[in-house]
Amino acid sequence: SFASICCDALDGAREILETPDDAPRWDRLSHYFMDKLNKEQAKEILGFQSVPFYVVVNERGEIVQKGSSKVVDFRTVPGII
Repeated sequence: SFASICCDALDGAREILETPDDAPRWDRLSHYFMDKLNKEQAKEILGFQSVPFYVVVNERGEIVQKGSSKVVDFRTVPGII
């Protein structure tokens, strides 16, 4: 499963949620919204400065990769390719 967290405008998150997407790659994607306080906490904990920022966790919930698309090796993430 994949999660997309919008940490900008709630209207932008709502638009993503309400826009139908028939692409099979999004069958297991859930969308969430993060308010400003939680966004600042996430930035501090995960160390991100810009979006998109990716966090890959294993089946035990441990972070195995994090960073921008230049840092994360999507070839090693099950279900992406």
